[in-house]
Amino acid sequence: MVIVATFIAIWFTKASDLYKKSKEIWDGKTSAISSADTSLISRHRVIRAYRLSLGLCHGITVLKLDHAKTKWRIKLQQAFE
Repeated sequence: MVIVATFIAIWFTKASDLYKKSKEIWDGKTSAISSADTSLISRHRVIRAYRLSLGLCHGITVLKLDHAKTKWRIKLQQAFE
């Protein structure tokens, strides 16, 4: 029980700050990062570029899917006629 209580105490005192800092980084607020640790800024840019590319790929796929639906619908109608 002592180990669990210690873990909970550390979690509520230290991890809440970690969550706040990581949320600010994900939201694009680079002021949450100290000037001494600039590697986090470059990681943040890489993560932002990765999220952008995933969103772009997802959007293109959705647009192609709608086009493919109409294309297959026309092909099936012609086949059944």
